[in-house]
Amino acid sequence: MKSRITRREFLKRSVTVGALAWTAPMIADSRASTFHALALPRIRPIPLMRFGGSSLGSSTDLAVYVWYIEGTNNRIIVDAGMDETAGWGGSKLSSLDDGLARVGLKPEDVDMVIFTHLHTDHTHLMKRYTNARLIVQSTELGHAPQALDFETISGDQQIDDNVRVLLTPGHTPGGQSVLVETAAGKAIITGFCCTMEHFGPVITPPPIFTNRDQLMDSMRRVKETADILLPIHDYSFADVEAIPAESATALDLGRASATSWGRLKGGL
Repeated sequence: MKSRITRREFLKRSVTVGALAWTAPMIADSRASTFHALALPRIRPIPLMRFGGSSLGSSTDLAVYVWYIEGTNNRIIVDAGMDETAGWGGSKLSSLDDGLARVGLKPEDVDMVIFTHLHTDHTHLMKRYTNARLIVQSTELGHAPQALDFETISGDQQIDDNVRVLLTPGHTPGGQSVLVETAAGKAIITGFCCTMEHFGPVITPPPIFTNRDQLMDSMRRVKETADILLPIHDYSFADVEAIPAESATALDLGRASATSWGRLKGGL
């Protein structure tokens, strides 16, 4: 069983270890004109759209994200994102181009898109990634909205150094969560639509699922495994620069709530 730590201790470790990691030697990236540390990766949330939370039974607003995993061998993003042309309503937070530009990328620079699942809010912009491998679980292909050249995998798989996927079905048959080994521990981007509310203190599955029992099992697995829990639609990450933060300033403690920033198993 993991030891219990307080939120203050977690943030202290996150900042201290993250800062040490990011003093590592840097290498130039010739295609994106950015630099990556020779250290453990960070996750950069890129919010594109904002919605009310009623569809997931949430009392808070929802965000649609692209998640950039910074500092890996390949340029990896999680989910392709969605914009206002999908016709879902909501309000625009950023265009895909502007969002990626903030992390030094263009859509064509991306090497790999890992799809948590294939609902429209996670796939709508996938044609923009013209040079990327499109990674999806084989059991998820029945939800594919477009006939693209997907690269299928089955079950838990290592994707890159410090990046692996966990098969977490229930919301859809082939949902996959993305585990990133960071300087602050295992960060998991959930493979099912949810917010932090759904994780506790008692796990409550969101109302959209193909198999409720599977979804419950997947939520338990993710909560037990994660040191840093990233529910895929939780709006609080819209103002977070990076996970873990490079410095105390990069993690805006005034906007990242105690209930949403990296809920640790038994720790908050």
